[in-house]
Amino acid sequence: MLITLFKKQVSELLSNMLGGKPLKEGFFSIRMMIYLLLGFYLFILMFRVFYGMAASLCQPLVEAGNDWMYFALMGIMATFIGVSGSLFTANSTIYHARDNEFLLSLPIPQWMIVFVRIAMIYLVSAVFEIMVMFPALLLYFVIGKAPIWALAFQMVCVLVMPVIAVAVACLIGWLSAVINSKIRQRAIFSVFTSLAFIGVFYYVYWNLYSYINLIIANADAVGGVMRIALFPFYQMGLASAGSPIAFVIFVAMMAAIMAIVVSLVSSNFVELAAKTQTVAKRKIKTTSGKTNSLFMALYKKEFQRFTSSTISMMSCGLGSVMMIAIGVTCMFAGEWIIINFMGMSKGPDENLPLVAMMVVCMMAAMNTITASSISLEGKHIWMLKVFPISPWQIFKAKIAVHVVITGIPAVFCTVAFAVAGKTDLITMLYMIIAALIFVCFCAIVGLQCNLRFPNLSWTNEAQAVKQNMSVIIATFAPWGMLIILAVVCAMMRIMGDPVTKCLTASMALVMAVMCLQINSLMKRGAERFMEL
Repeated sequence: MLITLFKKQVSELLSNMLGGKPLKEGFFSIRMMIYLLLGFYLFILMFRVFYGMAASLCQPLVEAGNDWMYFALMGIMATFIGVSGSLFTANSTIYHARDNEFLLSLPIPQWMIVFVRIAMIYLVSAVFEIMVMFPALLLYFVIGKAPIWALAFQMVCVLVMPVIAVAVACLIGWLSAVINSKIRQRAIFSVFTSLAFIGVFYYVYWNLYSYINLIIANADAVGGVMRIALFPFYQMGLASAGSPIAFVIFVAMMAAIMAIVVSLVSSNFVELAAKTQTVAKRKIKTTSGKTNSLFMALYKKEFQRFTSSTISMMSCGLGSVMMIAIGVTCMFAGEWIIINFMGMSKGPDENLPLVAMMVVCMMAAMNTITASSISLEGKHIWMLKVFPISPWQIFKAKIAVHVVITGIPAVFCTVAFAVAGKTDLITMLYMIIAALIFVCFCAIVGLQCNLRFPNLSWTNEAQAVKQNMSVIIATFAPWGMLIILAVVCAMMRIMGDPVTKCLTASMALVMAVMCLQINSLMKRGAERFMEL
């Protein structure tokens, strides 16, 4: 039974990645090839980042005889990355899955259902942690002098170490489920909690190398603290350095942690899974009715669904959060943002409006609200079809939500950049219009991608919002347009054209592509929607 449940979860995961196709029909499809290429790109990117970190730690610690500390520190970083990769999906994977009621109605022990859900979180954490530990192990065998048989210990440690990340993610997911079952504004609370974690993550990332230098300078003191406060990582470090006793202790600890997590989550799984499907009691107030237009009714429906889902807000609206954060920071430290974040080492110059537009548009492209809006309709999409509503009216409401949620932060961030760079008012207006046009372009691209690769058979929202081909294409396709715009602007600047003319050319190019997109949506897009 356990193997059957596990196969079911893996099959659903791969099926969602392949746009709902069975695995045997789509494993060698173009979609899977795109996923593999993107996965390889992510691996190379992570390899470059963490190889540099491992290189700064390995040689000084190995030469000082602190091999175990090197592995322990890299293990801590890998766990931190693993937690960040699985934290936002733990709650939805365990408690918000649509097939919870169906599985609980079958003669299946609760612990099996919980174990399989947790196993999916483990797979996500393991992928992230392996990408961190692989360059660490590779570098160690170049610099270190460990026996070759120690590689077996290291490989096993890397495979069982994600249990710590799983335990942290499940604990936070459990706390979130408990708190959400007692408050009304569940999504808002979860978003603020997630933003706090993201803030801590980026703070640690920006100060990472200063922490590394501090650790190397005080290796003995840090090692003494780790032996007590971070005992599991201490044993992992010793095991990876070749200690058989520490290896047995570490594996036993990970097995015990996994058993405790499964037991704790199973103890009130039914209660919390049921409460997450209920709505908090509210007092009913009778007020006079107000008639809305069809567009406003559809717009409010889309907007309410977005703001009521933590997964949607954090995964599809992260670009807005970044633009607001950068804009606020730019108000107080504009020159620092221009030099460090925008890469203009000599400070603001006449090219700042173009660079600022590219940066704002890149962050705006991270919002994928329309790229999952069709998928989020799920199996209830037929309700939109039976109403006397044209597909284009539905599309307009979805695009409007994306433009409002993305456009307002984009305008704010653009104005902040312009003020920090002392840009004149006319150029600022060009920048704002260019940013809004690109936001509309991203919204239409996302909707087109989701019509082409919909996922209507998801069991939890994370599959529709994150594990979807349309979301990936809708993120990278606008970046491809940005590369074209950057090349065009660079060539125009070389020929001596002013910045405003470059912005005008960029707007004209994007508008021309948008006209073709809108025409396609109104015809082929409408037909595709009615066929879903």
